[in-house]
Amino acid sequence: MDEHGTANAPAHPAMFSPTPPREDQTRMDAATNSQQAGTPPCLLFLGGRAAAQRLAAILQRARDQGQTVWEMAAYTNQKSALQAIRLLPPQAIVAEVNGKPDSRARFCEMVRYRLPTVPLIALGQPFTANAALWSGILSPPLIPDVLLALLAEIGYPAGAAVLQRGHIRLNVATRTVFSINGQHHMTPKQCALLHLLMTRPDTV
Repeated sequence: MDEHGTANAPAHPAMFSPTPPREDQTRMDAATNSQQAGTPPCLLFLGGRAAAQRLAAILQRARDQGQTVWEMAAYTNQKSALQAIRLLPPQAIVAEVNGKPDSRARFCEMVRYRLPTVPLIALGQPFTANAALWSGILSPPLIPDVLLALLAEIGYPAGAAVLQRGHIRLNVATRTVFSINGQHHMTPKQCALLHLLMTRPDTV
């Protein structure tokens, strides 16, 4: 596994904190527990180590100064990133795209299928044909103020929380809905639709 770990942030959306090789599972288990307790949201980064270290440094400084609570996990290959996403869905994803437009497009499509509502940000310039797959685009070099402003916009995204409306409770990360009739695991499309209905009841 070619992952790396550090503690910092991107320049637009949120991310995870990079993690070293064999610590991944331990870190993901701890993150799962903290997410259930309603603690820090997670930002996942896929890309080169230089960019991951830059993002980690920005997030670390911001956390030290009380400007953000986001944590970050970084991965240098898509297979490891997708495994992490399956085990612990992040609240935002940033992927470096320069030099790998087609590969990142496939990654983006796979993420969109599993997590239709998660903010997915391209670091670099994706091919025009793939631009619609992304929630936003970040241009290097990463600027701390721009990143922190974006994180503030995302806030504690709905994907990080359990939504409650009346007798219905939705866990977006696990795509599970709880009601007086029990619990039910949904498809990504079903989850996205219920999420929309619960967060925008007056506009649907």
